[in-house]
Amino acid sequence: MNIDRYKAIEARRSELQVEIAEKVEAKNGYGVYAIEGTKKNPRQKAVFKMKKFVALLERLGILESWPKTETEQPRTDDEEVFEPMAKLHPYLEDLRQAKKSLNDLGRFGSYLGKDGFNRAALWAFGTVTGATTRRRRRSCCHDRIGHAT
Repeated sequence: MNIDRYKAIEARRSELQVEIAEKVEAKNGYGVYAIEGTKKNPRQKAVFKMKKFVALLERLGILESWPKTETEQPRTDDEEVFEPMAKLHPYLEDLRQAKKSLNDLGRFGSYLGKDGFNRAALWAFGTVTGATTRRRRRSCCHDRIGHAT
């Protein structure tokens, strides 16, 4: 792993997100990303606006066929919805790629040790008693102690 490159990406990830959003909007004019903050503000960030995404789908005439959440908002999960819908509507592929890249950069974090090796979180296996494990459901035919009734 190139630690210097990793640290450079980590240090600039907000800037990279803004740059990706600006480029995809300049190229395609989707109108779904808002850049919050000012250019002088180091905390400037790109924000995906659901209302503007709904408006885009309406303009394209595909809102009715787009899969929805339980609250009737368009779903934007990549593998299950966005990727197949972008294959049906290639105009949306750049938006899908940008959204995926911004999400990936948002999850980009300090997982490398000083030695350049990735560290996995082992907190789920941290108790001797197994208190972090899921409990089994009791059968309707067993009492609280586990004896058959």
